[in-house]
Amino acid sequence: MRRYSRSPALLVPLALAACGGAPFSSTPGPPTPPPLDHLVLTGQPSQVEAGKLFAAPIRVEVRNAQDKVVTTSTVDITLALLAPTNSKARLLGAATSTAQAGVALFPGLSIHGPTGSYRLFAVSEGIDPVTSHNFSLIATRQHVIVLVGDGLGYKQAEATNRYTKTTPAYQGWTHHAMATWDLDTWTLNNGLGYDPSEAWSNFSYLTAASTDSASSATAMFTGEKTNIGQISVGAGNKARLTTIHELAAARGLGSGAVSSVPISHATPAAWTSHNSSRWNSYAIADEALFGHPNTTGDSTKHPFWAGHWGPTLPGLDVLIGGGHPTWLPDFYLTAAMVQKVHDDQGLPHSWTLVERLFGKPDGGARLLAAANNPNVTRLLGVWGGITGNIEFRHADGKGHDPENPTLPEMTRAALAVLERKPMGFALLVEGGAIDWAGHNNIMTDCIGEVIDFNRAVDVVARWVADPTNNSNWQNTLVIVTGDHETGLLTAGPQVFPDVPLGEVSDRTLALEKYDIVRNLRASWDDTNQNNTIDIDTGEQLHWTWNAIAHSNSLIPLYAKGLESEDFAKHLVAVDPKRGGYVDNTTVFLVAMRALRLR
Repeated sequence: MRRYSRSPALLVPLALAACGGAPFSSTPGPPTPPPLDHLVLTGQPSQVEAGKLFAAPIRVEVRNAQDKVVTTSTVDITLALLAPTNSKARLLGAATSTAQAGVALFPGLSIHGPTGSYRLFAVSEGIDPVTSHNFSLIATRQHVIVLVGDGLGYKQAEATNRYTKTTPAYQGWTHHAMATWDLDTWTLNNGLGYDPSEAWSNFSYLTAASTDSASSATAMFTGEKTNIGQISVGAGNKARLTTIHELAAARGLGSGAVSSVPISHATPAAWTSHNSSRWNSYAIADEALFGHPNTTGDSTKHPFWAGHWGPTLPGLDVLIGGGHPTWLPDFYLTAAMVQKVHDDQGLPHSWTLVERLFGKPDGGARLLAAANNPNVTRLLGVWGGITGNIEFRHADGKGHDPENPTLPEMTRAALAVLERKPMGFALLVEGGAIDWAGHNNIMTDCIGEVIDFNRAVDVVARWVADPTNNSNWQNTLVIVTGDHETGLLTAGPQVFPDVPLGEVSDRTLALEKYDIVRNLRASWDDTNQNNTIDIDTGEQLHWTWNAIAHSNSLIPLYAKGLESEDFAKHLVAVDPKRGGYVDNTTVFLVAMRALRLR
């Protein structure tokens, strides 16, 4: 602690201006009562971690000329931050407190800003001299990795575990169920987004109203509920919302997004962009690729460029996914966008592009080679097939075209680039084609995509545990969840999801077919050989897809590492079958805490 004999009239305005506060008047006040002589900051550390709450409340004592605490003092004291070399530092929290018995405490404060030397001042009008404490603001790495299995519910995970006869390690992490409802679901359900009693007594309740990927991903990545189809835009298209990506990038962290479906599809879009409609794929893609949503066109050229809410800058460091226009022309991405990326290579802050090439079955190897190049600072991978997504991986491992990388390879590439970011990063990894398989009601594709997703989780877990990456479970939060359930997969027609599925094997996958009487797909042993008709009484049923759309079912959430225990503090209710559950906005809240942004 250092005491200044200099007048506070000179120091206080400078200190308060540095943290955004209003300076005190320099006009001398009434004479200071003799007992009050000076303030003392006590017990402050020499180093403070940027963005993290002080380990203990800041303590300021009011002392007299004999350096004794004046226990009768109740003056107001204000803390202010002076940053001689950088005025962008901010002191967050309640910075004014009233002394009680001569002592003022300031709990819940943190400092956000670049690393460097700072001073923390304690000031009170009429008390001279001002006291200050010198300290260094240090930065430690934080990583947040959110893996979203689009359409992944409890039954999709159960089916995969039954088929593989294994349980992934992440399913042993901290677990909570998660509600996925959006504002439209809330309205249609009479002001209750998810009703546990209805969910387990009225089978049609689960499909009567449900969210979509746009609104659910928006909730997870911004912490705000919105309407169906909106991409990181608030309720009723009235406000632009701030995303995890934007907050991380503004603090100097890296940010990336990976998906097995097009990079302009709803889930990655809510991480990278803002739009009034998920279907405005050109504006979304331009915003993700170049920062500005009308970089290569506008709505006068095509309506897919409409609905944007301005630029998102700084941009991403990694973007890898599907939608290549060579295989699906000008739907999710345009050829002009890819050409601009080619043309811009070599310019400052340009992308290093790796893309699918005809006759080149080395997509994964080429992507990883680029990612491992230490000179690559921004990596773009554009892949995909004739439907936009990377071809389905079937349960038996077949189906994948090696001209594309796998989701685990894309994840590994993203980590290789982002681990070079000195302050850490935020990363989204989406297994998007789980949802597409669910809409198609094809179990072999669903299981194959979940297997690929599980392997991507394994890649992340191994990366965290490798100390050569400057990563560990103390500085990294990994969240594994879905955005909603797709297909209302159960053990049979009108059978609630708590009943276990039947046999899931290559044999029963081959038995999956369409029941034209019930208008659904299912797997059953057709003992009377009329497999083009329906499931007959007495025939062994293995599973049923009860919908081709989403459901309002609770879905699983798993977490491990930094702040993962924080989910337990945000339980909103208890489900009779799934236990305590959180809301999907909690993903944002815990991620912010792990990144020291809240």
